[in-house]
Parts: sequence; structure tokens; C-alpha cells
Amino acid sequence: MSEPGAGSDLSAIKTTAVREGDHYIVNGTKTFITNGIHSDLIVIVCKTDPKANPPHKGSAS
Repeated sequence: MSEPGAGSDLSAIKTTAVREGDHYIVNGTKTFITNGIHSDLIVIVCKTDPKANPPHKGSAS
């Protein structure tokens, strides 16, 4: 798992998922996904509470 500026430190990710009705709006960036075009499944890691303290408590996957 990686994200620009966070590397593989999942508690430092900036991608967010904000609940809007019955859905989540995901907003973030990804530099590359090696062989992503051949994927059948994609896992997204994001924060549902970006202000959580400690930071890893705001993450959901």
C-alpha cells in the first residue's frame, strides 16, 4: 500500500472517504498500480476520520 507523501505508512495517508447518504465519496491520489489493468479486485485504504488521534484510529479499509 502506498500513497504520494505517505509511502507505506498507512497512518499518514491523506485519502478520505466521506459518507454522503448511503455512499462514500472517496478523494485522494495514487501514483501507480503495477499491473492494475489486469486486476479483478482493487482494495482502497482511506480515512473516514482524518482528525483522529492517534492517526491510525481514523483509517478504514
